[in-house]
Amino acid sequence: MVSLVRAGYFVALLAIAALAAGTPQTNSNWVAAWATAPADAGSLSAPWMAPGALNNRTVRDIVHVSVGGAQVRIRLSNALGADTLRIGEADLAIQQGGPSLIAGSTRAVTFGGSRQIAVPAGAFALSDPVALSVSAGQNIAVSLFIASTAGPGTYHPSTPQDSFYTGTGNFAAREDGAPFVGTMHSWHFLGSVDVLAAPSVKGTIVAFGDSTTDGDKSSLDGNQRWPDHLARRLASLPGGPPLAIVNAGLNGNRLVTASTCFGSAALARLDRDVLSLSGIRAVILLEGINDFLHPEYADAHKSEGITACLTSVQVSADDIIAGYRQIAAQIHAKGLRVFVGTMLPLEGCLGWSKSVEAKRQAVNRWIKAGGTFDGVIDFAAAVADSADTARLARAKDSGDHAHPSDSGYAAMAGAIDLAMLQRGLR
Repeated sequence: MVSLVRAGYFVALLAIAALAAGTPQTNSNWVAAWATAPADAGSLSAPWMAPGALNNRTVRDIVHVSVGGAQVRIRLSNALGADTLRIGEADLAIQQGGPSLIAGSTRAVTFGGSRQIAVPAGAFALSDPVALSVSAGQNIAVSLFIASTAGPGTYHPSTPQDSFYTGTGNFAAREDGAPFVGTMHSWHFLGSVDVLAAPSVKGTIVAFGDSTTDGDKSSLDGNQRWPDHLARRLASLPGGPPLAIVNAGLNGNRLVTASTCFGSAALARLDRDVLSLSGIRAVILLEGINDFLHPEYADAHKSEGITACLTSVQVSADDIIAGYRQIAAQIHAKGLRVFVGTMLPLEGCLGWSKSVEAKRQAVNRWIKAGGTFDGVIDFAAAVADSADTARLARAKDSGDHAHPSDSGYAAMAGAIDLAMLQRGLR
């Protein structure tokens, strides 16, 4: 009995010492509030993605967080880098507009207490917590001085969001934004942003998909992607958002085949882009249509430069269904839930054919039959033309007949049963 009392006393002393030293406690509620997925630096790369082009420059990534919190931490990504990424300085702040920051909001970011960090090729680096209070729906600026990176950097291309870069020099802490002379629609060297959320936030849902999830053709800087609309629906609930929403969509991505431009197949990037995120509770999957479209597009448009990014490998509906089953199995094995969305109509878009439509309908019939996933979201019905369900409704079509307009993305988010997402949360 005496030894047990002494042991308990010793544990209590350790706990008090940890508190005094500022050691984070195990009941902290860190959740991913923003995330993205990297693509390979293929033939669609921007000029600033040439090897070494960002050396001795500063990038300012602008990100939109889905929930707020009292502290923030960032995860740098060199997942697709060919050599060590050396960050000379990193800073966090609240965006005022463009590259400009709200005065006094800038906070220094450290990694194990150091202002600098070397991230090996293929690796991530998680920062120390930063005392910065942020709100749901706020834009945060993550400024990174790139001391050196030899090869093409890890980045997320083609996002409807302005981010910025400078000429030569370290301007990570500059609040006026004047040195940020270049604009890019991509995020660089940043994998995710976590917040220390209130206990009412029970975790994060990851939207996992292709360009439709990525928000292609939505309004620039408008945060009109369907995951953004879903985050706002959740934030409007009494008591605030019960879940964070992050976006692991990737323009052009395919479910079972890889691309030199559009990233690893969804099956191959599941661990890196989804399961590794903080506080994940569930996944919403919307993938596979590009596996059908790209072979048709490649055959019909051989003279265009984009064909280097495509594939002529035909993929069947059964191949996609098998891929869905495997993704569901891996997510369920982690004790998480996974929901699936029906493939959107796209008659009239580049690459569409009767064969593509037959495959899409076969997959959607299987999805709606249920049994593999924890819930089904009928995205297709939310945006289809009532007179011709193989097409997007005119008001919900961005104009390319494949991607929704802002109102179409809002309709997709509106089709999601919020009670379904919250079921079983504690």
